[in-house]
Amino acid sequence: MEITELSFTRKILLVVFGVFSALTTSGIIFGFQALKSILIENKVYFELCENVEQNGEITQCNEQILKFSLMFSLASTATNAFSLPIGYILDKYGPRVSCYIGSILFFLGCLLFGLSGPTFNGYLVGFLLLGIAGPFIFISTLHFSTVFPNKSGLIMAALTGSFDASSIIFLLFNKLFYYFDRKYSIQTFFLIYMIVPVIIFIANSFLMPETSLQWSETSNQQINNEPNETSSLLGSKDEEEDLPTAISNYQSIISQHEQNENKVKDIKEMSSWEQMKTKEYILITLLTSIFMIRLNFYISTTEEQMQTISNDEKGIKNTIQFFNIMLPLAGVLSIMPIGWLLDNFKMYITFTVLCFMALIFGIISLIPSLSLQFLSIIIFVFMRPLLYTSGNDFATKTFGFKTFGRVYGLMNLISSVVNFGQYIVEYLVVNVFNGQFAEINIAFTILTSLMFYLPYYLFRKDIKNKTITIV
Repeated sequence: MEITELSFTRKILLVVFGVFSALTTSGIIFGFQALKSILIENKVYFELCENVEQNGEITQCNEQILKFSLMFSLASTATNAFSLPIGYILDKYGPRVSCYIGSILFFLGCLLFGLSGPTFNGYLVGFLLLGIAGPFIFISTLHFSTVFPNKSGLIMAALTGSFDASSIIFLLFNKLFYYFDRKYSIQTFFLIYMIVPVIIFIANSFLMPETSLQWSETSNQQINNEPNETSSLLGSKDEEEDLPTAISNYQSIISQHEQNENKVKDIKEMSSWEQMKTKEYILITLLTSIFMIRLNFYISTTEEQMQTISNDEKGIKNTIQFFNIMLPLAGVLSIMPIGWLLDNFKMYITFTVLCFMALIFGIISLIPSLSLQFLSIIIFVFMRPLLYTSGNDFATKTFGFKTFGRVYGLMNLISSVVNFGQYIVEYLVVNVFNGQFAEINIAFTILTSLMFYLPYYLFRKDIKNKTITIV
């Protein structure tokens, strides 16, 4: 379906629908740190501990910690692993079917949590279903970034920012749980939250196109000539981008935006298998995989890492609270700057910023100072949405939507296989490194630093394209 077939009102509603569904479902499992404290409070998996309650306080044990780690690892791995079958369904049956499946799976995940208790433990399977449902819904909305092509970077940032901000759901539940003095159980929360996938299911029926949105060069020219719709809400582009003729488009190749469009044109025309063999695909898959395991490992072990740095329980508690608040908040605060970065600079600039953030984060995480970890958390929470948004934006602009489901799906499947290694890494921390994270953090810092090669490659390719264009 071409974007010119949509009314302005429907375009706006699609963006709103995409942001709402991403905010309420897509990355909800990444708020696990806030949910984990409630699970511990309710003695979930406490039967694995040989220790008993001491002075009324619940004692954690390594077995319980590893079980929670497995729970999060499976769900976060599934979030990426299922991207390939989701991509196949998206390419073959369209985004509407994909979103239907996601809303049903999310409903079932909430139901399993709602029914879990002393006699029935559905937490692991329920959390796994939430992890699978998220990408079914989220990936089916990524093509919404095309409704306003001149602001595709900003819309992608809004969708991805909402994905990151969705981790606030469990944080809000955490706050309500303790505010009401534990009167409302985990079961009550998830049974009430079942209304969300129902809303998404209904909205999907009325708003979602049967096929992914596409735009041709003709469509792009028509949209650029509609200032009353696009520019009134989202602002206008430079005059070069509004010129309709082929000659004007050729002349505007000197601008950064048009250079990027021309560079990826040949790759978009390739088959999915040919695209997967390109250096661009291999490098973005490597970067995504390495960064993904780095980020998810930190999310699942934040509190444990702080405990190796300081014995100040109050300080650790404040640090974790700060992390739980900033993780979703950064997803919202980063929308405008990331959108601006993507819409105004080349991709190698964006990836350079990302790699520098990872390097600084890695160095600070090695310093045994609790106060400095506030800075590392700030870097981390803004690095995360930049990773997801830049990766998604690069994939859509480089490979297009014709083969997007398979190409994007395989990339996430590979990263999920790597991501499952976080459970192995945590096992090493607990059983080999005596609960210390320094060796692991050093290794992660080195690995993420190697990914500076991606922006370097894109920069060299850009210089080569400029030379060819001048000739």
